[in-house]
Amino acid sequence: MTYQRKRGLKTVKAIISRWAPSAENDTDAYVRAVEANTGTKPGAQIDLSIPAVMQGFVKAIIHHENAGYAYPETVLTEGVRRALA
Repeated sequence: MTYQRKRGLKTVKAIISRWAPSAENDTDAYVRAVEANTGTKPGAQIDLSIPAVMQGFVKAIIHHENAGYAYPETVLTEGVRRALA
């Protein structure tokens, strides 16, 4: 949310590039993975203030960062609810 609200980042690529810079990561692969897992078209703008978008984005990052691990949907839903409250 901070990347969107304070930095104006509106695409998966912009957000992931900030989160996981190419000096430390294969950022392009990370972006493709998050786009694929969220159904986002490359370069499309996203709005993380929409609960379903936020939840899909968080779920995709968790999947990528933790080798496919998934939190229970109830945990994700509550985390998103709190983040957007």
